[in-house]
Amino acid sequence: MAKVKCHEFVISVWIQMNLSSCINVFLIK
Repeated sequence: MAKVKCHEFVISVWIQMNLSSCINVFLIK
């Protein structure tokens, strides 16, 4: 359970980082 939750947390953070980077690129352009 703990490993699964940690894995999901890492994925959610990774997705948020990608979304924020995409938004920054969109704003720059």
